[in-house]
Amino acid sequence: MAAIGEFIRGVQFVEIPTGLVPVQITRTSTIGYVGTAPIHKLAEADRKINEPVLIANDRDAARYLGPAIPGYSLPYDAKARDDFGGGLIIAINVFDPAIHLNVATQTTAFTGDTLTLTGTKPGEANIDLISLEGTANYSGSFRFKGADRDTVSRTFAGTPGTITIPTGATLVSIKSGNTVYELTTDYTIAGSTITRVDGGGIAANATVSVTYEEGVDSITLPRRVTKVLAPTANTYDTGEPTAEILSVEGLNGTVYTLTTDYTVAAGVVTRVGGGAIPSGARLRVTYSKVEVGTVTSLDGFTTYAETADFTVESGVITRVPTGGIPVNGAIRVAYSEQNVVFEESRDYEINPITGTITRVTTGLQQRIASGATVTASYEYPSEVTSADIIGETLEDGSRTGIQAWLGSTQRLGFQPMLVAAPGWSDRIEVAQALENFVERTRAVAAIDAPMGLTPQEALESRGAAGPAENFFTSSKRIVPCYPHVETFDVATNKPRLEPYSRRWVAMASVTDLRFGYWYSPSNKELNGVQGMERLLTSIHNDPNSEVNLLTGAGVATIYRDYATGFVSWGAYSAGYPASAEIENLISVRRTLDVMQFALERACLIYIDQPINTVIVNVPATVNAFLDSQVALGAIVWGRCSYDRRKNPPTELAKEILRFDYEVTPMPGAQRIIFEQRVDITRLSTLGA
Repeated sequence: MAAIGEFIRGVQFVEIPTGLVPVQITRTSTIGYVGTAPIHKLAEADRKINEPVLIANDRDAARYLGPAIPGYSLPYDAKARDDFGGGLIIAINVFDPAIHLNVATQTTAFTGDTLTLTGTKPGEANIDLISLEGTANYSGSFRFKGADRDTVSRTFAGTPGTITIPTGATLVSIKSGNTVYELTTDYTIAGSTITRVDGGGIAANATVSVTYEEGVDSITLPRRVTKVLAPTANTYDTGEPTAEILSVEGLNGTVYTLTTDYTVAAGVVTRVGGGAIPSGARLRVTYSKVEVGTVTSLDGFTTYAETADFTVESGVITRVPTGGIPVNGAIRVAYSEQNVVFEESRDYEINPITGTITRVTTGLQQRIASGATVTASYEYPSEVTSADIIGETLEDGSRTGIQAWLGSTQRLGFQPMLVAAPGWSDRIEVAQALENFVERTRAVAAIDAPMGLTPQEALESRGAAGPAENFFTSSKRIVPCYPHVETFDVATNKPRLEPYSRRWVAMASVTDLRFGYWYSPSNKELNGVQGMERLLTSIHNDPNSEVNLLTGAGVATIYRDYATGFVSWGAYSAGYPASAEIENLISVRRTLDVMQFALERACLIYIDQPINTVIVNVPATVNAFLDSQVALGAIVWGRCSYDRRKNPPTELAKEILRFDYEVTPMPGAQRIIFEQRVDITRLSTLGA
């Protein structure tokens, strides 16, 4: 486009601004949660520390906040939002595994059926069990298979006299009537040939009854492990120091020979130089960790003896033909396996809140014995401090904790308007940091009373003498929440108490979405709440009921009546009752904040424009917006105007313009009064 003063011979368009600009309401329903997430369980790329993370839905929560593990707050914060179907979350995770995560290994014995891990914080879950290892016990019934027994008559012919049994057969006994002949004393055996001993009990040319077995009666216990291992130098480590190596094979099926091709020590296979195993080859290693305890008859009345009745090698029990176990007989075997990684639910249950492990004592197999010694590997977070939550601005300009929210608008285009630090806001220093943030950004913060407060203590805490120091504030942007609420914890499958602020901001968010940012967050159902830390008396027309006393002190509490469910109760911020001005109503304060924020951003376009157009266009833009909000019902009335008396030349010369901005917010109905009069004169109409 040619500039003014430049020569042009032709036709051109010049775009003339109309003056009015659209005003965009910010995302008033955006929630800000600051806390902890088990990010060490996430993919490396998804681990975010001290930076604003947008959580739009449950998939984002799973990806960036991780699973619900007691002791970590942010997954539970996201769950509260999901229960309401509320707005976006901007989450700040301050949990840094490099600083806050402790990994411990503890070898300890069960006391009866339970043991407790160390490292827990009383009353708060800290344990995340990685593995529980020890000796597993098994018991099973098995039947021998593989042997055939036969009894035949044979005559010792010649001198000294011999008889034979089938090649490979095992001699069980030689008898004549009730006489059982003894090996060595009465006969000898070599291979399949039995030779009479002169001078023994067997007469020359005697006919005897010979019992023998063909085949082997054996049982393989079902605890063999096969792994494909890659070498480290020339060694292949099974990771099982007590393992008994049964076979070593190449992936092509080649069976290698102990000593010639490899050696074994403490579960480690070492390749022999010059042997048949190629350097660097991967091997298929089969091993057993089974130790046989007792072998009995099925009824348990007979206990069989190793060597005399059976032998054990590499997890295989072989019946001794001359022993007391019947051929192809059934037995019950108690055996164990070392270094087993036990399974939750099958072998044990864990209470992550107390760190208590309870062994399973029902079912067919109780693999953990009473009083057993086990090795537990587990993680537990060290306590995140108030300083971690509050955060700071670092030398490089990056921010941590609550301060990280200050970068939300530049990063995402909007900021959280409803913020909370569930689990930490009951500390005065954190509550004050939240107050500083919301005063700076025009947001609203919900804070909690410490768990265990009585209604009287909650009321006292609104003054200087109460036990909850964080409640002693008159900020119009702080909402004190009392009491804690009971919800269902999917991680432990049990109810749990949690801070009310978590649910309050989620409820306020969905109120914005469903009704409008100007609606009061009071008298709204609290989704997911099953109970309260302390039941409060709720009588709507009794000013002395606990619920009315608390709301009259500027505390957001919970109303519960017949068929109402649990509903939020309390329209005032902490600015009440120190001041009864309309701005202390939460809905009014938020309405004014939202409109101010929207108009400021909309009018940025007028900065550095000629003031003659600004004087006209700003009121036109603002009034059009105010009219739209009146039409929505957000406000009763509003007007913006330019007053020349307030804009002297000295101020205009400094490029400073001042506009009058007046607005009448739309308050909610907090109290409805019926003035009743009894008029008996209408009785005269009867019978007319």
